[in-house]
Amino acid sequence: MNPNNKNIKLLEISPKPYETAALLPLFDAVRSEGQQHAAADWAAHMTPVVTQNSLIGHLLSAQHNGNLLSPALYPLLAEIEKHTLRWLCRSFSFPMGHFTSGSTAGTLEALWQARESHPHRAPIVYASQAAHYSIAKACRILGLSFQTIAADADDRLCPDALQRACAGQAPLAIVATVGTTACGAIDPIADCVRIAQQYNSWLHLDAAWGGALALVPKQRHWLTGMADADSLCFDPHKTLGQPKPSSLLCYRQAIDLTIDDGINYLDPPPATQFLGSHGAEYCLSLWSYVMLTGTTAIAEAIQNRLDQAAQFAAGLTPVANWINHSPTGIACFALADSAPDLTRCIEQGVFSRVIVNETPVYRAVFADSSTQADALLASLIESL
Repeated sequence: MNPNNKNIKLLEISPKPYETAALLPLFDAVRSEGQQHAAADWAAHMTPVVTQNSLIGHLLSAQHNGNLLSPALYPLLAEIEKHTLRWLCRSFSFPMGHFTSGSTAGTLEALWQARESHPHRAPIVYASQAAHYSIAKACRILGLSFQTIAADADDRLCPDALQRACAGQAPLAIVATVGTTACGAIDPIADCVRIAQQYNSWLHLDAAWGGALALVPKQRHWLTGMADADSLCFDPHKTLGQPKPSSLLCYRQAIDLTIDDGINYLDPPPATQFLGSHGAEYCLSLWSYVMLTGTTAIAEAIQNRLDQAAQFAAGLTPVANWINHSPTGIACFALADSAPDLTRCIEQGVFSRVIVNETPVYRAVFADSSTQADALLASLIESL
């Protein structure tokens, strides 16, 4: 937190409006709080700075404010949404998809579709013990049984453990993670595809973080088997400098669910998805970013983040006694037991604490292009 903001006090909501001058310190404090993400030694969380090319679309979105449940009234916005979705879906080798508020909503919808598509299957969902907590939450909402599968020392799902679980009870769905939250691990996608097909189970890929690799040609090999999954979610607001909400949910086959036929005020009726009223907020920022940046520069920016993560991991060797560097741009490390605590770095957003393989470690997340390996290493050395 910016130390200059510690003395800022909120004003009470009043029947009468405040003068703009009275609110300017608050406005500036809110702005500066968000700017902490722009520091070269900020790597605590998946919170990149919103790019300038995205802000243009963000402003257009606020000015537009149309509702795409009535696409005939907003044909240009509807076409921009389709145009952006086509590019995204093509990047992930999926034929169709739509925007959501985040991968929590995307996973919830994907498992809903799985349940409705296979109503007679056992209501069981398997995922790695390192999977995101939103999967268990989605299962509770949908009345499904969530069961974890063992992960290896690097937090990747163990295919043999998944095979044994499926042999004991074929699940409704399997969720594989492409970039775990703690250390960025990628589950063995091809093995998960093979097992899901063997047991006729829905396979969902939670690629909220690691899906950005699909946009970098020389990194796509990490995602082999991706196109054979039934669904996939990806969060541009984690890796592409987008404002929230910005998320994609892809499907391999057209969804075929029915909803209330009594909706008599929308023509055509709304699609069978969780997303209801929505407009430009899901697509214009991403569209303006892609159009003003170009896909080549976007791939280069992602690769630069990955290179910085690799450089940071290499620089940890003299001071860390355990290092885990994932291909998705997260580096975790542990120091010797005699090393000082890094609480100060945690409080300043330099690093965060996570649990990997049941062990507390430190984490550096390279979500923003401004995060630099040298700056992080300098902050670390200064704290030792």
